[in-house]
Amino acid sequence: MSLSKTDLNLFVVFDAIYTEGNLTRAGQILGITQPAVSNALARLRTIFDDQLFIRTAQGMKPTPTAQNIIVQVRQALHLLRHSIQESTFFQPQVSEKSYSFSMGDLEEATILPQLFKALSREAPRVSIESFQIRKQHITSELESGVIDFAIDTPSLVSPQLKHEPILEEPFVCYLRHDHPMAEQPLTLGSYLSLSHIHLSSTKHSMGPVDQALNKLGQQRKIALRAQHYLMAPAVVAKSDFALTVPKRLAQDFPDLIAMELPFDVEDFSLHLYWHESSDRDPANIWMRNLIFRLMKTNEEHKLSA
Repeated sequence: MSLSKTDLNLFVVFDAIYTEGNLTRAGQILGITQPAVSNALARLRTIFDDQLFIRTAQGMKPTPTAQNIIVQVRQALHLLRHSIQESTFFQPQVSEKSYSFSMGDLEEATILPQLFKALSREAPRVSIESFQIRKQHITSELESGVIDFAIDTPSLVSPQLKHEPILEEPFVCYLRHDHPMAEQPLTLGSYLSLSHIHLSSTKHSMGPVDQALNKLGQQRKIALRAQHYLMAPAVVAKSDFALTVPKRLAQDFPDLIAMELPFDVEDFSLHLYWHESSDRDPANIWMRNLIFRLMKTNEEHKLSA
C-alpha cells in the first residue's frame, strides 16, 4: 500500500464505521450518504485485502485485521486533528511545544527566570531551548525554523524580520561596596583612572560605553576582556575592577554598589525578533505576548519601586 496514493479520508470513514457499527449511522455522523460509506468501505477492503467489517444481526462486526489497526488509525487521526487545531489556535495549558531562542547569557539571566515562572502556571508542558547564534545567521535560522525567536540588541536589519523592543536599561558602573572610590560620585577623571572589565563576544568590538568615551576623545583602561556577563560581578566583588553594564545585571549582588556614570551613554536595549512567516502563527503570537507582558510588568515594578 502506497500512502501517497491513498485517500486519507478513508480512515475517517473506517473509524466512523468501527464506532457506530452501522453504515447508515456512520454516514450521518460524517455528513455523507450511505452509498458513499459503502463505496469507501469497498476501497478500504481493496487496500487491506480484508473484509474489515462483517454484516451480522448485531451490526457491522470488525474483523481481526480491523481490530488490529483501529488503535493506530485513531492515534493518527488524533494527531492530524490536533495539527489542524494548532494551526488555528494555541492551547498553552495542554501544549507540549518546544520553543527555541537565540540569546546570550545576559538575556538568559534577564528573561528566563520570570519566563519559566509564568510557564509553570500558564503552559506547564511547554519547554524552552536557548543557544546563541551569530548575528549574521539569525535571519536564516529564523526563516528555516531552527529557532522561533532571537533576543538581541536592535542591530539586526532584514525586511524578513519582525521585532519589538522589550527592554530599555541605563548603564551604570559597578564597584565592590568597600572600593576606595565607592563613597563619592564618579567624575570623568576618576572613572578613567579605574581598571575596567569589558564584555563582548568578539575580540575587538567597541561597545556603547567606549563609543561614548570616544566621542569625548577619551579612552578607558581595559584590564579584563571577557565574553560572559554573569562571571563579571563575581570578579568585581573580589577586585578593584570596575564593571560598566546595564543596571539590572548586577543588582542582585549585594557586594556591589551601582555608581551613576559621569557621561552620557545610550541606554542598553533588547528587541524580540521573529520571522515574518511566523507573524500570524498562534503559538508564536502567544509566546510573544507573554514575553511582552512579563517585560512590561517588570518595568512597571521597577518604576514603582
